[in-house]
Amino acid sequence: MVLALREVTKSFGDTTAVDALSLDVRRGEILTLLGPSGCGKTTTLRTVIGLERCDSGEVVYAGQIIDSPRQRKFVPTHKRQMGMVFQSYAIWPHMNVFDNVAYPLRVRGIGGQALKRAVERALDQVGLANLAQRAATQLSGGQQQRVALARSLVFEPRLLLLDEPFSNLDAQLRGQMRAELKVLQRRLGVTVVLVTHDQVEALSVSDRIAVMRHGRLEQVGTPEQLYREPASTAVRDFIGRTIVLAGTVDEVCGDTVAVRVGDSHTVTSRSPDAPVAPGARVQVAVRPERARVEAGTVGGPNRLQARIDALLFVGDHYEATLALDIGQTVMAYLSADNSWSEGQSVTIAMSADDARVWEVSA
Repeated sequence: MVLALREVTKSFGDTTAVDALSLDVRRGEILTLLGPSGCGKTTTLRTVIGLERCDSGEVVYAGQIIDSPRQRKFVPTHKRQMGMVFQSYAIWPHMNVFDNVAYPLRVRGIGGQALKRAVERALDQVGLANLAQRAATQLSGGQQQRVALARSLVFEPRLLLLDEPFSNLDAQLRGQMRAELKVLQRRLGVTVVLVTHDQVEALSVSDRIAVMRHGRLEQVGTPEQLYREPASTAVRDFIGRTIVLAGTVDEVCGDTVAVRVGDSHTVTSRSPDAPVAPGARVQVAVRPERARVEAGTVGGPNRLQARIDALLFVGDHYEATLALDIGQTVMAYLSADNSWSEGQSVTIAMSADDARVWEVSA
């Protein structure tokens, strides 16, 4: 265990940004704090590195308490042996690349050949060895991101904190930098805590994801666990897309539930973790890639008729807005191998094994 948060709470006036948060970060993993803006992700990161002090609880790093109001302990940022890359990168425009990366060593009293070797090694790790003397103002967005990463790694921290590090990059460069980060992290073995609101980013680079909402943890698990077995509708709807059908439980038989959607359709699904009774208001949810869309109207179990209202070609598939005959509208994926058109009648089919029932709170 590299880092442990124990019931950490941080408030700003009447607003509780982080609410009794407990979380462990394992050595050598990439753990991502994922959630919408204002959920407490960045405040958590700033508390870990010491830019904010927690109001209660404690932060334990490498087996030592570094922040505990109860024990009156607080280790300042520069003594925590952590690296951090901010969303803005915080590259100093009056310095060249070498001096930007060297700065953390100089404030720690390191100079001479030791500094030179460390900076050259860090720049080589991020592929900028040939740009050491380039002015910061002459760097592209991707190069600035690499400089910020090199600066955070130059003093060989045990823990690297990344706050929305790719948000200022274009889509293609974001994908490239995500891959580069994962390769670099695996090569160096450094532990990473990443903050993002980007689901794709979290799913693609993380060993584990901690989903936050209103300052609290909703669920912690691997990307596969959170995507396939979300613990709440908040996690389900935030991670990936979902087709959601509103209905009422008709019948419960063993591990399957028959749900009436619309006036005359019944969809069979697997039982939820908590039991539901006939008459309960529920949602039937299925991931779009697990729902099959067929041309024409074909009846049968777990099939609903629909009309294509909008059709977007995105390369390897279409994203379609479907108006279901039960009066709901959903988004589905259509194969790029077929010829589709707006206004076309289609059938959306789903397996009972892929659909999941969620009870609707009163």
